[in-house]
Amino acid sequence: MIKMALHLSGYDLRAFVRNRQSQFFTLAMPVLFLVIFASVFGGSGHTTQVAGGPISTSVYYVPGIIALGAIAAMAVSTRPAAPPRPSRSPW
Repeated sequence: MIKMALHLSGYDLRAFVRNRQSQFFTLAMPVLFLVIFASVFGGSGHTTQVAGGPISTSVYYVPGIIALGAIAAMAVSTRPAAPPRPSRSPW
């Protein structure tokens, strides 16, 4: 069982490294979102009130962006790899 899980993990890692689209949406997109939100909502005086006290608005978005990256990584690795079926239509 562990050997099979290690084999599957290695396969998923190789598939991830070979797919540039999945690399971009998993690694670069969350960083881009963080940069955009930090530049738009960052700066002096922009704070959000939470239960523990005021925090910077750019820091407020970090957990959501981390979750976006994790979900994107899981969605890319669990999508079906089978090619689409050919159409049976004569035209």
